[in-house]
Amino acid sequence: MVNEVMQLPAQSVVPVLLMLTLASCWCLPRYTTWLLAAVSFAVGYGLDVISFEALPLILIMMVSAWRLSMVQTVWFRWLFTGFLFIATAVLLEKHFAPGFHNVLVWDNQPVKPDSVPFTLYLNADKPWPALAVLLFFMGPKQPIAYSLLQTGRQWHQAASLALLPVIVMLTVVFGLALGTGFVRCQPAWPEISWLFLLNNLLITSLAEAALLRGFLQSMLIRHLGSYSWGAFIAILLPALIHSLAHYPASFSYIALVFIASTFYGWIYQRSRSLEMAVFGQWLLNSCHFLLFSYPAAA
Repeated sequence: MVNEVMQLPAQSVVPVLLMLTLASCWCLPRYTTWLLAAVSFAVGYGLDVISFEALPLILIMMVSAWRLSMVQTVWFRWLFTGFLFIATAVLLEKHFAPGFHNVLVWDNQPVKPDSVPFTLYLNADKPWPALAVLLFFMGPKQPIAYSLLQTGRQWHQAASLALLPVIVMLTVVFGLALGTGFVRCQPAWPEISWLFLLNNLLITSLAEAALLRGFLQSMLIRHLGSYSWGAFIAILLPALIHSLAHYPASFSYIALVFIASTFYGWIYQRSRSLEMAVFGQWLLNSCHFLLFSYPAAA
């Protein structure tokens, strides 16, 4: 069984290329990131993971993100461009966009005894909105979101600020999950652990944090930050959207996602760092996967 799972299909190279494309935003020139994105699309087309049907939506999203990053002064144009970006990004993020055939690597099987069945895809659609946010909203000269961390001093300062909310988050979320019986303590290293951890870091956590924190929360902070209640709205609204996006899951799961997502927002706002928000979400998901029944107790 281990050999079957670890022998990934050839199509898996496409999401891996997209992971590398996202990671390149921290360490390579922008033209290299664009080149990697083009290569990812071309390889995806060649392996029947992405079709040309997906190209118009990706282009609309990228162009609208570029226009938004220019901070237009005409509110109607800005609102229309923002709607275009959000609509196309949500279609890609929630797998509603045509032209993608995401790679199935674990098909509706429990990863641990006494856990409900779990399905894992390596997604080729979800990384594109994250790429748009990283390229257009998080550069050192962009006014919309906090810039990506570059120096060791910046990483150390952000990590120091994120430490408290991360500790409180892990205590509260897992305390509630155990107390309600949603999960049980079940430490293990399932056979797909390495794949889950890599995918959750560079696609799931990064993609969700980029859209909800790097874009939406940053926009809310920018426009509502002068009000006493603005910071709370900037945290709670993305958390509410994040939790409702998991409907029709159980109420207990949606509630736990809302609480966890509120902490992600606190981490982002306190550390002024997308990286710490991504790390907080990945750490919570990783602890859930490795230490408890996943995704829920059967």
